[in-house]
Amino acid sequence: TAAAAAAAAAAAAAAAAPAPAPAAAAAAAAAAAAAAAAAATMAVLRVLAAHRPPLCFVEGGENGSQPIFSGYLIDLLPTLLIQANLQLAYNLTAYNGSGGKLQADGIWSGVMGQLTGGHTDLALFPLTLTSERAQYIKATPPYMDDGYGILVKTRRMDSGECT
Repeated sequence: TAAAAAAAAAAAAAAAAPAPAPAAAAAAAAAAAAAAAAAATMAVLRVLAAHRPPLCFVEGGENGSQPIFSGYLIDLLPTLLIQANLQLAYNLTAYNGSGGKLQADGIWSGVMGQLTGGHTDLALFPLTLTSERAQYIKATPPYMDDGYGILVKTRRMDSGECT
């Protein structure tokens, strides 16, 4: 549900980046309050997990077998729930689709469709939060910069040599 997703996103935001204890406690309290309503109607938090090493590994799952989940986000999830004082069980489901787009009929595809359509409550997925997507879901602030960039050799103006 939207409330559960908001609660999980708030919990993730509180724990994903170092924050002063009062701010983290306030965020966890807000997440717990938001999740209280969701918990009344939902016994199990439905979580999509995409194979995106090193944050999330999904191995196996072929031919109907149960996939094996590991990685930083998988390890962090129980801690986030505890910090938010959420006593919810969760069910991980492997997801190998895209982030999604808003279709002409007003329905989202991809992981956005899974969230907005009520098929999942939380997604462990590297989604770019555009202004359009932010109208429909809550997400943590970015918490990892992979450092990729384009490097170009330049000339030093004083010597004319490449440095």
